[in-house]
Amino acid sequence: MNSHKNVPIPNPIPFAARAFVEDSKSPTMRLVVVLETIGRLGPITLRDLTSETGISRAAVWRAAAVLRKCGWVNTRLSDHAFELSSTLESFAAKAFFTPVEVEEARKCLSFFQDFFHVNLGFFTAVGTYKILDSSRNDLEVNSELSLINDAPAIAALIPLPPTESEKHLQAYLNRSTKEERNTAEQIDVFAALEEHKDTYRVWSANGESFSAPFESSFGAYGSLEFSLKTYTQRQKQALVRLSECLPRVVDLKSALENCHFKDALCIHCRNTIQQHSPHCKITASGP
Repeated sequence: MNSHKNVPIPNPIPFAARAFVEDSKSPTMRLVVVLETIGRLGPITLRDLTSETGISRAAVWRAAAVLRKCGWVNTRLSDHAFELSSTLESFAAKAFFTPVEVEEARKCLSFFQDFFHVNLGFFTAVGTYKILDSSRNDLEVNSELSLINDAPAIAALIPLPPTESEKHLQAYLNRSTKEERNTAEQIDVFAALEEHKDTYRVWSANGESFSAPFESSFGAYGSLEFSLKTYTQRQKQALVRLSECLPRVVDLKSALENCHFKDALCIHCRNTIQQHSPHCKITASGP
């Protein structure tokens, strides 16, 4: 992702162990908890593994036996402590993992998806902006957008320092089509970008969607595109209100920590989202 600050990620929180409290009778969940605990604390003996997970000795042994059979866990000869295997390490090294920036932004997307269509994207390289997830099932994820013609890509450029946005634009123009280069010259793309800084919003030509820039807590810049699911006057008013209500640059870390945008949205936007989203956790009271 762009402008990644390589923020150190702390030791993983035992998410599976937390979920295990609610689903302690599930053999599958016990298996995951045992694997996660061996990964965090291994090499670890059967006694300590039982104590750490709160799972019975017999259940821990059965789970560990399954993991050993899969080749994911080994047993040390000296004290029979469990540890993750090199086979699992090799598998993980070749596996695809969701970028941390996308995981964070996806929480924002899911917050609004019941009322608006929402797309999220980042710069994945200098001059390359891609849609990395969407609430729509008819949109091609991982598709590249134009920095000249597409609102989400343009919105992601807005908060960047001039030198950074110029690098992205120049890199894109160097490999763009002749038609796009002509368009960039006609509209003076650099001047147009400065004009967008008045509102920090980029609306589509038909007025049915807008894009807003955001910054992740990992230093990556991207944008969220909100669009109408159905064109009604009420939805259009809600979309306009949301564009005015969101911060100029959405700080994902701050917004997500503040009770899912509770402090970032006005009372009207909160009510709109709450009434149409079963996943919404915000309250209708003022900040």
